[in-house]
Amino acid sequence: MFRSTKLLTAIFLMAALIALAPAQQGGKETGKPREAEEIKPEKGYVQGTADEFEEKENEGIIIFRGNVRMFRENGHLFADKVTVYRDPKTGEVLKTIAEGNVDLKDGDLIARCEKAVLNEAEDTIELSGSVVVIRGDDRVEAPYVKYDRKTGVRIGRGGVRFKVKLKEKKGEGGKGKG
Repeated sequence: MFRSTKLLTAIFLMAALIALAPAQQGGKETGKPREAEEIKPEKGYVQGTADEFEEKENEGIIIFRGNVRMFRENGHLFADKVTVYRDPKTGEVLKTIAEGNVDLKDGDLIARCEKAVLNEAEDTIELSGSVVVIRGDDRVEAPYVKYDRKTGVRIGRGGVRFKVKLKEKKGEGGKGKG
C-alpha cells in the first residue's frame, strides 16, 4: 500500500512538472515571448519576476535587477532594473525608478524609454532617453516626456516628433468636411 501511494505521488509530481514546463520555457506553448505573458495580480498588489532581488528594509528600498517584469491591476512595468522607494514606517510607495529598456503601461498610456520615474507623491511620470509614448491613436517621440496623471498634462522636450489624430467635424448627413 505504501509503495502504491509513493508511486501515485511520483506520477502526480511528474504530471505537474510536465504541465508547468511550457510556462517555464518562455511561453513556447502560446508562441508568445515570455514578456508578453501577462500576470493578473490581485487588486492592490504588484506581482512579477526578476533575476535578482535586494531589500534595504530600514531604508525602505527594494531593488529588482535583470529581466524585471512587474504587473499591477491597470498596467505593467518592464525594465533591466527597478528600484522602489517606500516610507520605512508606513510601507507606502513614494517613488519607483525603472532603468534600461523600459516598457511601461499605465492605464491607456503605453511608453518605451531608457528611464522612467514614477513619483507617487506628485502623481507624475517622467520618461527620458529615446522616449516613445502611445496613447490611443496618438504617438509622441522625444528625449524627455513628463506626464501629470492628476491634470492630464503631458510635456515633451528636445526635438519632439509626433503623430496626432485630428477629429473631423461632422457635416450634414454625418459626413466629414473635406
